[in-house]
Amino acid sequence: MLSFTPVYAQWELGVRLGITANRLSQPVYVFTPSFQAGVYGKYTFAKRFGIQAEVLWGNKGANTFGVVEESVLGNIVISERSDEKIRIQSLDIPVGVHYNIWNKLHIFVGLQPSWVISSRFLEDVQETQRSSTDNSLIQVTRQKKDVDTYNQTSPLEWSYFAGVAYQWQRLNFSLRWVQGITPLNSRPGIDYFSQSIQLGIQYNLWPKKAE
Repeated sequence: MLSFTPVYAQWELGVRLGITANRLSQPVYVFTPSFQAGVYGKYTFAKRFGIQAEVLWGNKGANTFGVVEESVLGNIVISERSDEKIRIQSLDIPVGVHYNIWNKLHIFVGLQPSWVISSRFLEDVQETQRSSTDNSLIQVTRQKKDVDTYNQTSPLEWSYFAGVAYQWQRLNFSLRWVQGITPLNSRPGIDYFSQSIQLGIQYNLWPKKAE
């Protein structure tokens, strides 16, 4: 009795490293560099289609730089500069469908649940007081905050992602956009959604091709 397995059926297991640029959806936040690391598994079940799942540890969050507010109290001009940082560590499990559009070039799309491990809010506020008559410096004060905000962060976030990848021997290079579809903050008010640009490299540790 003869059995035939399509030559394109293939398993892959490997590791993944990535450089990310993350922000939150409010305009005051800018993209902040970070990194991610983990493992992946991929199964190619048709000539052009495959499914890939990953388990990644990574950072999310954002920065604000130089948000300045000024006020006048009598003959004193008070200038307050605030730099904020939001740091969120999470376990991400993206699952996506890959489609081979040409040779070794792929496009992919999928969903990603993320479990928040830790969340912190850091603020650096510098207040400068000057005379409104001759602009002379009166005093400068500085205050720093480091607050655990885990209880104010949603424990589970859902995102969608899409991107493009290129396979070269055992290496895979990818560029993806990740957009949160559930808010990160767990308290009522303004919703914050995570956004991320990710440049990743994968190395195939265990290729198992059908005979």
